[in-house]
Amino acid sequence: MFKIKKDTFRKKYEITRNGIPVFTCEVQEFVDLANAITQYVVGKDYVISNPNQTEKAKGFGKYHFIKGFLLAFINDLKKKK
Repeated sequence: MFKIKKDTFRKKYEITRNGIPVFTCEVQEFVDLANAITQYVVGKDYVISNPNQTEKAKGFGKYHFIKGFLLAFINDLKKKK
């Protein structure tokens, strides 16, 4: 069985098979590899985002995020009644 471990200190990913390291690479190389596998399997230009890159809601997107959160909260309150 394969497992993926992230070493945050060295900023590398390690793929192990039954506890034995099989492949180690940098974060960006791992993202490129994941994108290549996805494009090969799916056959389209799907892109996997970078796991180290986090974005915050900005502008109009923030409005939709808060609106969605409030609507979900209101729906939960209605279900509990």
